[in-house]
Amino acid sequence: MHLMDCIIRIDQHVRWSPAGDYIAFDGDFGTMMQMIPISGGTPIRIDPDSIPIFMSGMPCWSPDGSKIAFKSMFTIYIMDLETGSLSQLYRPKGKNAVPFDWSPDGNKILVDVRDTVDRTQSDIWEVPLNGLPRQITFLPGRQVKPSISPDGSKIVFTSDHGGNADQWIMPAAGGDPVQLTFYDGNEDNPGLDVEGSWSPDGKSIAFSSTRNDIWAIWKMDLDQETIRDKLIEPVNYSVLYPTIDTGTIPVFPFILNNNPMQPSPAVSWDGREFVIAKTGDDRYAWFDATAENGDTLNYKKRMLGKGNQVIADKADFPAFASMGIHSEEEIRNTRSITGRSVSRITVDGRPGGSSGAGFMAADETILSVIMSDNRMVQKLGLKHPDLARPLLHLWNISNTREKYNEYVPAEERVYLKGLVFGGKEIRVKISGGRGWQESIFNDEILGSYQLEVWRDLDPGEEEFLEEQYGSLPEKEFEALKKMISTLHTGEMVLYYINRYGFYEGHTDFRAEPLAIAFIFGIRSLEEIHQASGGDLYGYLTKHFTQNP
Repeated sequence: MHLMDCIIRIDQHVRWSPAGDYIAFDGDFGTMMQMIPISGGTPIRIDPDSIPIFMSGMPCWSPDGSKIAFKSMFTIYIMDLETGSLSQLYRPKGKNAVPFDWSPDGNKILVDVRDTVDRTQSDIWEVPLNGLPRQITFLPGRQVKPSISPDGSKIVFTSDHGGNADQWIMPAAGGDPVQLTFYDGNEDNPGLDVEGSWSPDGKSIAFSSTRNDIWAIWKMDLDQETIRDKLIEPVNYSVLYPTIDTGTIPVFPFILNNNPMQPSPAVSWDGREFVIAKTGDDRYAWFDATAENGDTLNYKKRMLGKGNQVIADKADFPAFASMGIHSEEEIRNTRSITGRSVSRITVDGRPGGSSGAGFMAADETILSVIMSDNRMVQKLGLKHPDLARPLLHLWNISNTREKYNEYVPAEERVYLKGLVFGGKEIRVKISGGRGWQESIFNDEILGSYQLEVWRDLDPGEEEFLEEQYGSLPEKEFEALKKMISTLHTGEMVLYYINRYGFYEGHTDFRAEPLAIAFIFGIRSLEEIHQASGGDLYGYLTKHFTQNP
């Protein structure tokens, strides 16, 4: 029972040591790696102080149990457990690498390398401890979670290249992959054969599958290439629950009493995006928060779909639509947007124009705001959809909850208190819903709600601000903390960011890119400070008055 108590607190990615005496795992919202003796006891933190763990380290034991490979951000490291020494093994440019298995001789590690832009593509690479990495799979689609045979000659992995997630096999030295399982599913069951693992004799693999419309573990004898038997009785949940990297999750309206302590956001096998939300009664739920184009959103006609969330204005900004970031030359040559002159948009967007608060300050123009924010997004090393996505996640969760509340008694309604994002709890308040605001562009976007989003600074962030900006007068210092950790905006801006790269100017409804990046953990406070040129307060308070 003592060991079970410890395991209940484990976050994810449980790995037995080769000797069977320890279990390594990702704990505390995936922000630290720990291990625990199989006999029980207090978990031991094993990640080094010098390397922060974000969104899980995915610990992976070496065959002799002396080392652990793990990931931090986009880099794979190897740590010697006896000496604590650390070495960087692999960092693919612009991609995320996840360690999954060591070769039996301990000389190589199999990783899946995931494209951070095109989430539909990932490949398996072999990374030697001494030598150059080698790509193993070249199939279109996602190839993930490789497992090498006990003799080191073959690899099984999960791939959706055939249309569904199936098990594939190939020589470890390279060659043509062969599909092992062929399960197409049905209308209610996507058909998933995932997470293959070798038997000790190398003659069979076991894998998780949704065959028979329920999750169970199946075995395939490779010499006959037929699925032989079901090893474990089906667990008690439906295949309608999606599968993410850490397993199957129950989606709202299922409510969990405790934080599931899994990576949030997470992406399912079919590309859906899931986020953990905190309810008004301090419980938790997984929501499908996928940012996508959906049914019409039109408050005038009570049509409450998602609307066009991921459409960019290709006609006026083709470079922006293609790359997710503006070309400055394109902005300078812009004379109209959506058929309206930029001067007309500026007049309508200033306070007292089409709205009392305005969409920009009286000394700003539509192009000066777009240009200035675009430069900052570039300095952050981001693209505009990166900043729109978490806000759209929030908006989609709120809409799902609202629609649910329309069909249940008042005492069963669910209220939104916040989100769990990148291991941090973010607070949310949404108000309004009466009447609507017309867009300053010639588009279908309307506004009706106000969104307040904020999170508390952690002690390290407080200390950093004190070090860098403690000389500010107290009033300005407190204003700085609020500006970087709080957003007050409307849902129109969520659509404007993806459509035009427009966050609104310096009004009460501005969705400051630096604040979005900080609140949702997209960039650290140190990175944001550097992007501001070392003057965060000055940048956040300065209006964008310089025209392109």
